[in-house]
Amino acid sequence: KEMSVTDLPDGCSLAQLWRIAASDLTDALGIASAELEKALAEREEEASTALTPFTAIPHAVLEGENHTFAIRAYRSREGVRFSDNAPKVHSIFVCVGTGDVRHTHLEALAAVARFVGVEEFDYRWIGAEDGKALTAWMKKEMTTAGGRT
Repeated sequence: KEMSVTDLPDGCSLAQLWRIAASDLTDALGIASAELEKALAEREEEASTALTPFTAIPHAVLEGENHTFAIRAYRSREGVRFSDNAPKVHSIFVCVGTGDVRHTHLEALAAVARFVGVEEFDYRWIGAEDGKALTAWMKKEMTTAGGRT
């Protein structure tokens, strides 16, 4: 699947991130934005989805058997506060799907983990000109590494 990267507005809070992501994913998932926002916030309350102080992979598994999955990437130059251990997360990959496509969900998480492990990831992520440049770089890296987006 294709994935693009969107630059978040300066000063974006975690609550604003959930609203933005829910709005972006609602059409792809066919689920109300408010329901997505709530699912992402509740999942984050269970345990932080920040993998490192730089990267988070917020994810939620929704009820239903709609064979639906979507992923969206965001960059925050200033950083979004996820927790005390991750006060300025810059790369965020939001994954949401129904329980019947858990394998797709896990494959996407693995592909993102491989991508964020590339050499100089942090530097290149922050230094890219815009979301379009990030999307092109991500697509190239995923193709080269044999990953799937």
